[in-house]
Amino acid sequence: MRHVVIRVATGVGCVAFGLLALLRFVDLPGDVAFPFVVGTLVVCGALFLGSVALCAYDVLGNERQRREHMAFAELHGWRFFNRSNEFTGRFTLFPFDGRAEDYQLNIVRGEFAGAQCAAFTYVRVVQSEEGGEVLEPYQVVLAELPVFLPRLELVPERIAHKIAATLTGDLDVESDDFNRSWRVICDDRRYAHAVLHPRMIERLLESDARRHSILIEGGAVLMWRPGRRSTRSLASRLAVLSAVARRIPEHVVREYREPGPGNPRALGERHLITPLGEARAPRLAAFDIFDAGSYR
Repeated sequence: MRHVVIRVATGVGCVAFGLLALLRFVDLPGDVAFPFVVGTLVVCGALFLGSVALCAYDVLGNERQRREHMAFAELHGWRFFNRSNEFTGRFTLFPFDGRAEDYQLNIVRGEFAGAQCAAFTYVRVVQSEEGGEVLEPYQVVLAELPVFLPRLELVPERIAHKIAATLTGDLDVESDDFNRSWRVICDDRRYAHAVLHPRMIERLLESDARRHSILIEGGAVLMWRPGRRSTRSLASRLAVLSAVARRIPEHVVREYREPGPGNPRALGERHLITPLGEARAPRLAAFDIFDAGSYR
């Protein structure tokens, strides 16, 4: 965000300098020149202060989220990492289909209901039209799988009808309630039907599961939302994802032999987190963890 302030400050300075230099070549009456100078300085100052405030908002939001995630890690016996690029390039759909410069912040990792899970802010680095970079944060929660499975998207119908033009294909199962509630997108219909067995469908029809899109890809079951998010609903999302991961049938797991990140055989060969900044979590009051809500 600092580069935004620098660009704005540079632009404001150039505009102010150009307008003030114009006074050397334009003969304005005194009663016009003074208000012109003051107005120019006020507008430029407001633009600069606005950019500083935007930067401060972003920095404070990140710091607040960092403290909450550290507290969550301490409370649940998880590990916390300041920054990593381990998940860059692992998934193929938006927002993970960006550049190699993408990175992750405030990563927490640990076991939840028998599944290895993680939560983090995925920072997508986007090239702006002006040639600079824009940082887009997305909050990601995932449960690791023992094997890498083909991509399968589950989109709530209330969301799917809004973005219908961007979705291709759908798959129906024997449950009419499920078909009304979810849009299923998958290239391999046989695989999708195998995953969506009655116990899986029953879990996906519970209220906590219908709130977010769910993606199976890259050896994980995951959810993502734009912006930074607090830990208020993290346990609820982890419960959904770990339940989905546990319900993937054994015969599906056996069919896909390549070990995934959630497989103990793969843990020794694949570093799940590159600890660019592992931090010790401080002791914080429990109410500090869950009272924040969403930042954006």
